[in-house]
Amino acid sequence: MDITQEIQKNFIIDADKEDESIEESKCIKRLGDIVLEEEVGRGAFAIVYRGYSNSGQQFAVKEIPKSLLNEKLIASLQKEVSILATLNCEHIVRLYNVVTTSKHFNLIMEFCNGGDLRKKLKPFVRIEEFVVQKIIHQVSKGLKVLHQNRVIHRDLKLSNLLLVYDKDGTYKAKIADFGFATILARDQDAQTFCGTAPNMAPEVLEG
Repeated sequence: MDITQEIQKNFIIDADKEDESIEESKCIKRLGDIVLEEEVGRGAFAIVYRGYSNSGQQFAVKEIPKSLLNEKLIASLQKEVSILATLNCEHIVRLYNVVTTSKHFNLIMEFCNGGDLRKKLKPFVRIEEFVVQKIIHQVSKGLKVLHQNRVIHRDLKLSNLLLVYDKDGTYKAKIADFGFATILARDQDAQTFCGTAPNMAPEVLEG
């Protein structure tokens, strides 16, 4: 099944509506009823924008140009979409929808207003133990849901752990970026060597 069929199976398609640049203040472009106001992240194959719906709800919109996708990247994106569509956990970033245009795939995702843990912790020389305990406890809850669904992330690192702050100042850590994730059958071992070297498990480095 190709990615378009996979998206059609799980999400609403908006393929007839092209990316529309508009003149509104602070607005980069509009995607359906979501206004994209600013770029909040950029990777090798995607740009992430902060967007708002007409009701004021915030989203993170991951925009992926179709022109950059080869067969391997299409398979990876298809797997990422299908995995996120099955997961429902407060400690895993949520995928709400996928919108396609003639030039892009757009993943409409939960917006995490606290940014990633790497940037958040970088200024600190020392982290209090209770803070570390709370973060590990929350991430472990997300990992438990992944393992229950036979999903392995394969790229866990501080920059792929995002924070969401509530109005009262409390926060939740959420696992994000499932580009390397895969689903294993029972008793199956992963074979692909992937991830970020400093964060790989010893078993991966040992082959």
